[in-house]
Amino acid sequence: MNGYVYYNGLILPASEAGISVFSPGFLYGEGLFETLRVYGSHPFRLDDHLQRLRVSARTLGIRMGEKNSRIAKAIQDLICLNNLSEARVRITLIPGPDSHAGVKKRPAPGELVITVIPYSPPRWMNKSGVSAVISTIRRNSLSPLPRWKNLNYLENRLAREEARSRNADEAIFLDQNGFVAEGAMTNLFLVGKSTLFTPPTQSPILPGITREIVMELAVGLGITCREKKLRPSDLYRAGEIFLTNSLIEVAPVIKVEGKMISSGISGPVTKKIQRAYHELLQININKKTNQ
Repeated sequence: MNGYVYYNGLILPASEAGISVFSPGFLYGEGLFETLRVYGSHPFRLDDHLQRLRVSARTLGIRMGEKNSRIAKAIQDLICLNNLSEARVRITLIPGPDSHAGVKKRPAPGELVITVIPYSPPRWMNKSGVSAVISTIRRNSLSPLPRWKNLNYLENRLAREEARSRNADEAIFLDQNGFVAEGAMTNLFLVGKSTLFTPPTQSPILPGITREIVMELAVGLGITCREKKLRPSDLYRAGEIFLTNSLIEVAPVIKVEGKMISSGISGPVTKKIQRAYHELLQININKKTNQ
């Protein structure tokens, strides 16, 4: 891979960066990551992503050695060195190879890897809307794993592959009780009776940064937004459905399991949210540019 990456305090050519074969991240999928978009050479909501990363890291006992200001500078340096304007940032944090070698009063800082690569929305985003299927894989509501953006991502990848094999763009997880949880890479919202609904954080979901932004935008737009346990039948009866994450932003869903959602086009509430989100992005770009 060409370009530069950040690894444990150093910016290196990507070809020179690597982790130990004894790393818990490599051996056990132990670690965390965050992904976010860069617009006009400026990362969007970096502080929110770092806050989530730090909270999760404390829970897992992984110590972040770098301050937020150092991470932010590293990302800006990588944007410049890699000559990028529209990009995808990934911040990966894993325990060091010796983290389980013995009892320590304080763990050594984890290994921090940052990559900044070109990004353009996936081709399916150019369609009028996306299609989804219900995954055969179930989320475990008793497991803590879905609530962290962790490196143990096999279920998500299997669900995505299942969606592709069924000619769909995204897979939707249910929990073991049959309630809707989230997409393989997204959070889910639906519109019913002029109210926006999304599965609660008590469900086995990742509390997404974009999910939180959308809920804030809804309040500003005068749209009632509620957390509620949802059944698959609620999806089929919904007036609108959309998916969110930091990369795809707000994506309307027009089909679930091959069944058309309402009229099969992006609805008025989804469009309002999309416009408000893009206005927020523009405000962020203008603010960063003028600093």
